[in-house]
Amino acid sequence: SMMPGGAKAAFDAIEPIITKVCAQTDSGPCTTYVGPGGSGNFVKMVHNGIEYGDMQLIAEAYDLLKTVGGLSNEELAAVFDEWNKSELESFLVEITASIFKKKDEYADGFLVDKVLDKTGMKVRCRVGVGVCSSSDDRRRVFHPAGLACGGGRLRRPKNVVVRSSKSFS
Repeated sequence: SMMPGGAKAAFDAIEPIITKVCAQTDSGPCTTYVGPGGSGNFVKMVHNGIEYGDMQLIAEAYDLLKTVGGLSNEELAAVFDEWNKSELESFLVEITASIFKKKDEYADGFLVDKVLDKTGMKVRCRVGVGVCSSSDDRRRVFHPAGLACGGGRLRRPKNVVVRSSKSFS
């Protein structure tokens, strides 16, 4: 989705382009004029904060179901498919279910089991901090972004996890 802000006249001039290049749904393009100044930036920051909170919840649910519950990828896909038929329906839950079904085209097994956790903290935490700071300024608390940011910091690089696991085995 696109969340443009700024001068209304500027938006009106580029609206035909934006409505063609943004995501589309059955009800039309996923965009609207948000407001003057940095309104679009602010709304997108809050949107991303909510999205990161959702992704953190999905990651934690996956970890619990996989490591504690012992669910296979097929069972995980079934759980997320079922959740996507409920009040949890969302694009993120839908694609998570499809990720668990994806087989490796070049070797045996599922692709998700071959993904190495080698990412570092990038933009995600800065957006979370921005959302949290902004909510604090308004005397409101926005926990999902802050929790997602903190959860990301708890992650360790794959080589550290592997080395540490040998100490605790």
